[in-house]
Amino acid sequence: PRISYYDGGGEKYSMDAVSFIADKHPELFFDIYTTKSPLAPTSRYIQFKKEAPSNVRIFEFNVPDEFRYLYNIEPGTLRYRWDIESYYFANILLRKLGSEIKPDLIWAYYLMDFPFTAGIPTVLNLLGYPREKVQYREALLSQYSKIVAISTNVVHKWNDVLDISIKEYEV
Repeated sequence: PRISYYDGGGEKYSMDAVSFIADKHPELFFDIYTTKSPLAPTSRYIQFKKEAPSNVRIFEFNVPDEFRYLYNIEPGTLRYRWDIESYYFANILLRKLGSEIKPDLIWAYYLMDFPFTAGIPTVLNLLGYPREKVQYREALLSQYSKIVAISTNVVHKWNDVLDISIKEYEV
């Protein structure tokens, strides 16, 4: 998963989930790819990096100049900011897939983070749900190999704002 410098619920959940699974399954290896934000990291992220189990590696990509402007927008105030950051992040990762990065599976916590199969299974973990319909969501959801949700209620709420229904998922 991409781990964020921002200290919201999804970011905490992804750090906790990786730590928990890595600790319980030392035979699994997690490579976490994220952007090295120009913003100061949260104490939670600093602690996660320091205390990550030995089977967790964190790689931080430098933020290209063309999207540094996003960090002038206060985190959590504009959805566009997260979407564009995710687009740039996925673009960086796609260029490295197959050469520098060879994962068995890509796990994402945000719809926009990696809806590209690139021949690698991709999992989307739904932590929350949207308030209103946005046309592109169905197309992005259909690109993921698997959908995992934090609860069935989250899937029901997604289905309330989609033209299609998420039928296959795991909780």
